[in-house]
Amino acid sequence: MHQDLINQIKQLVSQHPENLQLRFLFADHLLEHGALDKAESEFKEVLNQTNDTHILSRAGLARIDFLKESYQTCRQTLEYLISVGFDDLNVRLLYARCLLKQSKLFEACQQYRNVMVLDPFFKDDELEEIRFTCA
Repeated sequence: MHQDLINQIKQLVSQHPENLQLRFLFADHLLEHGALDKAESEFKEVLNQTNDTHILSRAGLARIDFLKESYQTCRQTLEYLISVGFDDLNVRLLYARCLLKQSKLFEACQQYRNVMVLDPFFKDDELEEIRFTCA
């Protein structure tokens, strides 16, 4: 089922390569199904066609970097997103997890607190363990 959907979107992208929303949707589905290299290529193409202004594609690339354990690159992208005001729960959560992977416990704790400000009912087991390190 999922592969059929991906193939359908891929076909539409090839028919309408200028449709950035469709290309982004394709990249996002590829990412969700673990095709990291293909997703990265599609996100980069969206960024290329928008002069690096497509924020959601940057967020997608950060997710890919995290999954590829490229934590420094992930962190730099997330810091950029936050600096331009795109700091939703998912960005802050990924940033906290990235900092945790880099053994930056105090900073990870602070970012996790930012996540909890955005959603007081949100809990992450791994981050919950360090929550009080920045008290």
